[in-house]
Amino acid sequence: WGTKNCDNACGGTRSCCKTAAEYCKDKGYAQQICTGEQIKTVCEADSSYVKCETNPDCQVTPVTVPANGYCSTTNSCDICTGWECNDGYQKDGNACVSSCTETCEDTYTGTLPANASYTYETCSACGQTTQIKTGWKCNSGYTKSRNDSNKCVTMCEYELSGCSGSKCKIVTSKSELIGANSSMFSSLIVIDGDIDMGTTSFIAKNAYYVDIARYAPSCNRSSSLKLGDMTATSNGHGAPSFAIPTTANKVTVSGTVSLAFSDDFSATNIILDGNGSNIDLGLKGTINRITLNPNSTHSLYTGGLLNGDMWSTKYDRSRGKITINNFSASSNSNFNSFQFEDTEVSLPASLLNAYSNSGTEIEVYGADISFSGSLTQKIYFRPYAGTYTNVSCIKGFCSENGDMIQCSGTTCSSY
Repeated sequence: WGTKNCDNACGGTRSCCKTAAEYCKDKGYAQQICTGEQIKTVCEADSSYVKCETNPDCQVTPVTVPANGYCSTTNSCDICTGWECNDGYQKDGNACVSSCTETCEDTYTGTLPANASYTYETCSACGQTTQIKTGWKCNSGYTKSRNDSNKCVTMCEYELSGCSGSKCKIVTSKSELIGANSSMFSSLIVIDGDIDMGTTSFIAKNAYYVDIARYAPSCNRSSSLKLGDMTATSNGHGAPSFAIPTTANKVTVSGTVSLAFSDDFSATNIILDGNGSNIDLGLKGTINRITLNPNSTHSLYTGGLLNGDMWSTKYDRSRGKITINNFSASSNSNFNSFQFEDTEVSLPASLLNAYSNSGTEIEVYGADISFSGSLTQKIYFRPYAGTYTNVSCIKGFCSENGDMIQCSGTTCSSY
């Protein structure tokens, strides 16, 4: 393994051979153990001699792998030297961003009205689930306004807002009601509050007078109408119908008028004048006296039949009760039509005695009729199926199968 100078024992030198160990040492090898991070080189003459040199790969700073990425390459020291993005992501500088093009965005970006809450739907995109705004709805106790679709109002406000224009008016005072009486033909007049009209005249017109509790029940308040001496006269526009608790001192009906009381009603005296009026006492009421003036013929109803009685039947079609305490009739005055529906009717026999229709037949629809006094003529009651019952009773005699009932004197029987 090469030569070296050796002593020749004569005061000089000679060339001699190097040992393997000497050769390895001269080359910089040593007998040592290399660490895992060093590069090991073995001497060719003697493998027990090695060189241990620093591995440059172990001095490399590892790369930073971003979120949603992974290390793709390592060097001999197992240090990460390169990275790639996971499936579904792509490189964007030093980051991995989603390569999915799906998005979840709010479909409603407008403002939220007062007394409302957002509505949401579930949206899934790129493996993620979230809630998106889709609109809004009014909170409990509120509803969308009739006049502004971006506003929530109370149910009371909503119901009241339906009364507008030329066909409906809400009145809260006597002066407002007088104004409505002069202009609201064939209309709905909603009375909000307790109004005392005093002695007044209602020119008959085809208008409905309704209390606030019926028109806007959510407002949770009541109303009533108090009249002194009321005169209803025809002017070619029909007549009013009262679906409101009403009291009156004296009601004079003059001419061909259709007058309807379809709620709680009381009057001291209803005077029927002129000729051909139709009077509907509605479902609930007490009348102290009905008076027929000379040479007049009229029709009398109970149960809210006139004008379809839209406000009585819509909200309160419970069985009513009508009481007529007294009746008087002048000469040549009578009734040519009676009709009783879904009411308990208590009246004097003298009122029935004023019935002059051919055949003396009265239609009854689930009514229960009693009369005081004695009939001077035989009267036949023809039962029909009423709104809530098909049983009609006359003076305690009931028709279970719709059989006609005949009454004379003070008693009734099947006919």
